[in-house]
Amino acid sequence: MFKRPLISAPLSIGVDKLLAVLRWAAIGVILLLSWLNPERPTHIALILAAYNGLVEVAKTRVRLLQSPRGLFAVDTAVVSLLIFWGGGLDSPAYIIYYFSVITLALDLSLVEATMATVALGLVYAGTSIASGGLPWDIANSERLAGRLSILFIISLVSSLLKKELELERTLAARLKELEQMKTGFLSTVSHELKTPLTTIKASAELLLAGGPGPLNPTQERLTRNMARNIERLSALVGDLLDMARLDEGKLSLNLQRVDLNEAIRDAAAAVAPLAESRGQRMRVNYYPDPAPVVADRRRVEQVLINLLSNAHKFTPPGGHFALEVHEAGPNWLVSVSDNGLGIPRDELEHIFDRFYRGTEHKGGTGLGLSIAKSLIELHGGKIWVESRVGKGSTFSVSLPKELPGAYE
Repeated sequence: MFKRPLISAPLSIGVDKLLAVLRWAAIGVILLLSWLNPERPTHIALILAAYNGLVEVAKTRVRLLQSPRGLFAVDTAVVSLLIFWGGGLDSPAYIIYYFSVITLALDLSLVEATMATVALGLVYAGTSIASGGLPWDIANSERLAGRLSILFIISLVSSLLKKELELERTLAARLKELEQMKTGFLSTVSHELKTPLTTIKASAELLLAGGPGPLNPTQERLTRNMARNIERLSALVGDLLDMARLDEGKLSLNLQRVDLNEAIRDAAAAVAPLAESRGQRMRVNYYPDPAPVVADRRRVEQVLINLLSNAHKFTPPGGHFALEVHEAGPNWLVSVSDNGLGIPRDELEHIFDRFYRGTEHKGGTGLGLSIAKSLIELHGGKIWVESRVGKGSTFSVSLPKELPGAYE
C-alpha cells in the first residue's frame, strides 16, 4: 500500500534569531577592530562574547532573559559596566546598545520605546562622563551626540517597522480568511452543480440512445449540442473542485506502481478524435520497455490530457504535435511539443498561474495548467515550458520513478 510522502516546508529565520546573529557579528567586528588597532584592548570583545554566549545558553532557563524588557535591562547593566571600566567613550561595547534597543522597540509601543531609549541615552552619557577616561572637549561631545542620535534613529525605525509588520500580519490574516471563504464557496457551488449536471447528462444520453423514441434531425442536433456543453460544464466543475481540494490540502493521491506508457496511451486516445477533427497529426513516442512509476494514474493521465489538449488547441489545422517519454536517471521525462503559435516571453512566467489566460487564449478557464503543476508537484516532480513565438511550445514534465516514504 502507498501513501503520499510528507513534504516539509522551508524554515524561516525569526527576528530574534536574526538579532542574535547580528549581535555575534557585531562582537566579531569589535574583536577584528581591536586586533587591527593595538591601542584598543581586545578583552572588551572577549568579555562581550562570553556574556553573549551565557545569554544564549541561559535564555531557555532564565525567564528574565526570555522577555525583551528583561534582556534590555540586563544588556544595559552589563554594557554600562564595561563602558565604565573599559575606557568610557572609547569602549566599543556601546554597539550592543543598538541591538538592545531594536529588541525592545519590536516589543513596546512607540512612546514606550522612545522613553526607554531616552533613559538608555542618559545612562550611556552619564557612564561615559563618570568613567573619566577622556577629556570632555567638543570632539568627544560630538562623538557622544552622534552615537545618541543613531540610538534614537534605530529605536524610531524599529518601532515603525514593528507597526508595518503588525499591519502586514493583519492584512495577511484577512487575506487568508477571504481565501478560505472563496475556496469554501467554490467547493460548495461546485458540489451543488455536480448533481444536476450528472442528471442532465444522463437524460441527454438517454435521448440520443433513442430510449423515449427516435429524434428528428433538429431534435438530435439540439440534444448533441446540449450534451457537448454539459461536458464543458462538467469539466469546469471538475477543475473548480480540484482547485478547492488543492487549496484545502484535501486532494489525496491514490499511489500505485503503474506503467507510464499505459497512462500515455489512454491520454493520447482521449485527444486523438480532437486532432483528427482538425486534420492534425499527433505523434506519440512510447518508451520501448515498461516504464514503471509510483503515481496516481488517473491524475497523471489528467495532466497528460491537459497538455495534449492545449497542444491541439494551439496547433493550426493540418499541423502536428508530439508526446515523447525518456528516462532521465531517477526520473521519467515526458515532453509535449507543438508547432503552434508559441507563447510570448512576457507571458511565460505567468503561464502556470491560476486563472491566467494569455493574449492568444482559446477559451478555457485558465485553471488547467495551474492544476497540472500542483498535481505534478504532489508527485514530487516538476513541470516547465519552453516556447518561441511562431515556432511552437514544449511542455516538459519530470516525474520521479519512486517517491521516498511512499510505502506504508
